[in-house]
Amino acid sequence: MNRAAGKEFNLLENLLIWARCQTGRIDYLPVELDLNKIIREVVLLFALNAANKGIEIVMNIPVNTQVFADFNMLNTILRNLIGNSVKYTNKGGKIIIESELLKDFLQVEITDNGIGMSDEIKASLFKIDSQGTTEGTAGERGSGMGLLLVKEFVNINGGTVNVESAPDKGSSFVFTLKRSQ
Repeated sequence: MNRAAGKEFNLLENLLIWARCQTGRIDYLPVELDLNKIIREVVLLFALNAANKGIEIVMNIPVNTQVFADFNMLNTILRNLIGNSVKYTNKGGKIIIESELLKDFLQVEITDNGIGMSDEIKASLFKIDSQGTTEGTAGERGSGMGLLLVKEFVNINGGTVNVESAPDKGSSFVFTLKRSQ
């Protein structure tokens, strides 16, 4: 009952955030942020779940990697993408989080060797009319709204988001953020 209530709360929270975003009632407050520090904090949120599944999380983000973004939106982006990687990676799997400096942007890539996705699922990921959720490798369930928020928040922060994936090969989510000047 607790798990079901948690899932419903997560869905409701994501729907409310998305609705606020769609109606222009969400604040966008970009500041300089240390990406390494924020990712470390988010990884800690999923450390127990990852440990229970024997998943290794490797973080290759240099210390003091600065981005210009809204803290709450960036936190939501990372929680959804890292949480999904843990959810869809099998026991003993691996997740790699790394970044690459581009001209005016920083590219962040979160790659796992999990269950992956078909082309059909990939095509429907960021669309409101086709949201559903696939069960994770240990029976975990999501709200089906997380990736909508990821796309929306990456776009608001002036970046892009893409996914590469194949069944049984894992997934790689790549997004960009503005670099601090």
